[in-house]
Amino acid sequence: MIFFLPSKTGVQNYNQNVKYK
Repeated sequence: MIFFLPSKTGVQNYNQNVKYK
C-alpha cells in the first residue's frame, strides 16, 4: 500500500517507517 511514486528509496523509507512504528 504505497501512496507515492514507486521509487526504490521511497519503498525502503516506507518499509522502515512501518517497521519502526
